[in-house]
Amino acid sequence: MSQTIRALGTAPFSRSALQEKIPEFLRLLAERPFEDNHGGMRAPHLFATWVMVQALEPTHIVESGVFKGLGTWLLERAAPHARLYCIDPDPQSRLYHSSRAEYFTRDFSELDWDLPRDKTLLFFDDHQDALARVVLAERLGFVHLVFEDNYPSGRGDCYSLKKAFMGEPAPRRQNLLARARHVFEGPSPAEREPARYLERTLETYFEFPPVRRATTTRWADAWSDERYPTPPALFDSPGEPSDPFVAEARDYTWICYARLRAAR
Repeated sequence: MSQTIRALGTAPFSRSALQEKIPEFLRLLAERPFEDNHGGMRAPHLFATWVMVQALEPTHIVESGVFKGLGTWLLERAAPHARLYCIDPDPQSRLYHSSRAEYFTRDFSELDWDLPRDKTLLFFDDHQDALARVVLAERLGFVHLVFEDNYPSGRGDCYSLKKAFMGEPAPRRQNLLARARHVFEGPSPAEREPARYLERTLETYFEFPPVRRATTTRWADAWSDERYPTPPALFDSPGEPSDPFVAEARDYTWICYARLRAAR
């Protein structure tokens, strides 16, 4: 498996359309209920989320990982008619509360979901094992997934789809895989060959490009394609320091959209 893999299938987001949406998004961002979202999504991923949700038009959204609630606020505006289900084990951090959302403190894997599988978006911003999330989503019949914390190999605090495609071995015997009721005498097929499992399971894998790219990563090393393969930024110019996409460029962590193949 090549360590430069960045896409499977075709995503419903063209580069020109993304560039054209920047001014509208910046106007929306100016209306956010609070500005300090350190520890949560910043401009690169807020923009990616807003665009992806608008394009997918889900009727139901499960947001796993709420933190201060800025993501919930954004999801409301990207999908004004969607039902929202928001999960976070520590609601005390929440600053924005949606009157449209149902809130839960139990993990996504521990809840029963009676939702339309093909029109529901699972939005994971919870720093859990993304491979385990895909295994469970496939078993439950869901189709559309977004992973906000899609860290490259050797970085971050959770196993990601990007790590799988870059050849990093999957962690063994994860609790979430057990919760998905995949019980094997040895490692599961997903654990043995995570990249091949994802190639079989996913119809689409799309890493949303950074709007602007910094010279260094959040880990303070050089942002090179050899170490951190990344889709080309939407804009090559350095931009103005006041531009949130410049100021928060290092908060990009390869946010991705994954579409599972139709249930067999």
